[in-house]
Amino acid sequence: MKFKVHRDALGITGLVIAFLGLLANPWLVGWLLNPSGRLGSRTLFLALAVFSAAGIAKGLYLAFADRRGLRRNLPNFALLAGTVAVTLAVAYTGYLAYRSARMYQYVKTNQRGWKGSLFQGHPELGYAPRPNSRGFMTFHIGPDLPVRHDANGFRVPENAPDDPEPRRPVILTLGCSATYADACLAEEGYGFQLAQALGGTCVNAAMCGYGLEQTLVQAQRLIPELKPDLVIVQYSGWLVARSLQGFAPSYLGQLPVPYFDTTAAGQIALQPALFREKIFEVPVADYQNEREGSAGEFLSFFFRAGLPLLLHDDRHAVRVRLQDALSRLLRDRPLLPGYELGNEVVEYVYGEIGRMCREHDARMVVVLYGLDKDERLRFQRPAVPGAAVANADSALYSRLPDRTRETYYRAYAHWRGDPPECVDAHPNAAAHAIIAQTIVEAVRTKDDEVIVHR
Repeated sequence: MKFKVHRDALGITGLVIAFLGLLANPWLVGWLLNPSGRLGSRTLFLALAVFSAAGIAKGLYLAFADRRGLRRNLPNFALLAGTVAVTLAVAYTGYLAYRSARMYQYVKTNQRGWKGSLFQGHPELGYAPRPNSRGFMTFHIGPDLPVRHDANGFRVPENAPDDPEPRRPVILTLGCSATYADACLAEEGYGFQLAQALGGTCVNAAMCGYGLEQTLVQAQRLIPELKPDLVIVQYSGWLVARSLQGFAPSYLGQLPVPYFDTTAAGQIALQPALFREKIFEVPVADYQNEREGSAGEFLSFFFRAGLPLLLHDDRHAVRVRLQDALSRLLRDRPLLPGYELGNEVVEYVYGEIGRMCREHDARMVVVLYGLDKDERLRFQRPAVPGAAVANADSALYSRLPDRTRETYYRAYAHWRGDPPECVDAHPNAAAHAIIAQTIVEAVRTKDDEVIVHR
């Protein structure tokens, strides 16, 4: 009898060990610890995989070591599996509620972000400004700033006419939030200041969070369509990095976007987003009101916004993890490429945009901005035949008494409150004015006339 009790105890212990080994698998750990990213360390990934496999094998051996082990432990296994399933369901529901509560708190408080239904999903870009949308940029100090997109989804000043007659030169600007003029009024951005200086029209097709993948897609569509005189293309290290990550930065939820990878022939090619976003389909804007948060409103937010968004993102995150694991196993490489493709992407994207500019008689200007902010994101600079280069970094630093980061942000970031507090590190209106003047100088001829073709 004692031996039987001992074997039963071993069987239950074995099942518990097998279950703990299952929980230790690297995909589940990575999902729990970092839902929007990967474990990062290959050593940690392999260590968890070995530990998980060993735990499962040892547990099953203890549970079913003898001939009668399987039959004797089936009831115990069923009970344990049911208990574990209920426990995991309750824990996951609590995890969803916790994450939804953090989202709700963010929506109900003035933090850096957006107010209003300003964006939408896009099949080629991942996401894009919603045409004819109005809203606000929000800050944790001070008033909100108005944001308006025209019928084509381009950012325009709040008081711009609905259907303006374009004046030459037409200036197309491409880039991320720095070119979009994040934290500034639309007319304070360097694209609009440049158009004002040249007496022309700015088409601001930049967007916060964009990388070189969206820059190229926008250029391929807009240069033949608009036939601009000047095409202003931002170059920053993070634009290159984003084009290889498959996800754009987001305040809420995951934002999958297209990314560059190599084909079987070794050529750089644009790949579609790993899945379709959900964040712009849930009614988050309905809860950006003046009412104080309440339990009733949170429950409404949870079931209408938080729960659908998180279930969607988690489901696709698991699928992406599995695809990544298969890619590592079958192709000996992760699903998403690393930064080692960065220089090839720079050459490909800026080369393609330069080619389109030459074909459509447009002057290309590459704006160098933020190249010293992260050593990990230092890729080769674009070298495009016929393109002008406006070194915004050099122009901005040349007007400062020293080149320290503190002095730079004191002069060019956004400060509010008393005492002043930095509410956003994007270039302010003064910085945009310097960048605009730098571009004007880059495209002037010896006769002090701006090079345009129409």
